[in-house]
Amino acid sequence: MYPVRRMPGRTRDPRDVSAPDGSPIIECHQQPFCATCWPRRVHLAGTGPRSVRPAVPVLRPLTSHLITETCPIPPLRLALVAMRSEFGDPDANLASILDWMQQAAMENAGLVCFPEAALQGYCTRPETIRELAETVEGSRLGRIADAARALNITAGVGTALRCDGGLYNSFVFIGPDGFCGAQHKMHLCPADHSYDPGADWIVVDAAGWRVGATICFDAEYPEAARVLALRSADLVVMPFASGRRNRHDAPALPEQFSSDIRHWAPSRAYDNRIFVAGVNHAGRVHDPCGLAMSCPDEDAGDREWAPPGTFHQWPGYAFVIDPAGEIVAETARAAHDASMLVVDLDPKDLRDNRLPFEVKGPGGMINGDPLAARRIDSFGALTEPDRRGIDF
Repeated sequence: MYPVRRMPGRTRDPRDVSAPDGSPIIECHQQPFCATCWPRRVHLAGTGPRSVRPAVPVLRPLTSHLITETCPIPPLRLALVAMRSEFGDPDANLASILDWMQQAAMENAGLVCFPEAALQGYCTRPETIRELAETVEGSRLGRIADAARALNITAGVGTALRCDGGLYNSFVFIGPDGFCGAQHKMHLCPADHSYDPGADWIVVDAAGWRVGATICFDAEYPEAARVLALRSADLVVMPFASGRRNRHDAPALPEQFSSDIRHWAPSRAYDNRIFVAGVNHAGRVHDPCGLAMSCPDEDAGDREWAPPGTFHQWPGYAFVIDPAGEIVAETARAAHDASMLVVDLDPKDLRDNRLPFEVKGPGGMINGDPLAARRIDSFGALTEPDRRGIDF
């Protein structure tokens, strides 16, 4: 029997097929059929499509059935790889990335995305990061570019990157025509202090879509997704290296990461009427040399909650949220296993959730989608550096 995963108002029926390392692949093709109960068509890898009725009726407008104009962007088949990444072994990780890219191409994905720092493993030792960092012209990214060209696919890969005189925690997009762009992590938590902070948010063209990225802690800032949406992003990818420890700095259960994500990530999609897709590291990964200390500090020393010999247990969670803020596909919430989630993104969902409406402001009526109708004259406080008038 294949597992059935249920969420409020949803029924999941994922089916496993073989991946390069034996990990499961879950493929979900979404399509609304009825405004009253909205059965969904789930394409299970290796089978034909079939209808799946939600556990609870979900009211949805039938707008997508009535739209006849040409879609401005094509449908996108997105693959998210919650992969096992070895600490400090970029060659082994590259081999895994190339295998997963081939598997994603076999599933006809146009874009395949990997976790934060997938290429080197999430190392925090400054000397390790400096030694293993890639360049845009480096041999390993070059091999990813060769694979992207041969497979006609775009890859989003987390890597330590040297460019423009800095050392960055980056998410690079590489397509059939070569390097598309790199988002550098902007908000560097203590484990990232070996890196330089990024300077701006970028949006790239990938598989016919406008795509941005918020790397791990960056995703917790609502303004990041808003800026990317204002720069015409239709999809924001969230690569993570998170979930090993909980808020009490103790080993976390795998379901704690997915629980935290589900509290806030849907709002990034709904507030901006965009798709959001996240992917984390997976597996029980040994760190024999202590390359993944929690908070390396060259002046104060290391706080060794992860001494040499630690086995790091990554949650292995991946998810997709639609522009209405609903989680439409996800991997297991309480597992460490590596897996690939393959989901079809329908551009009609973008248009249906950006229907124009009117907002009356001091200058008259503003008519547009939710972002166009903002009262930007009232948002000046967003540039304040901190809370004002609050004494803690």
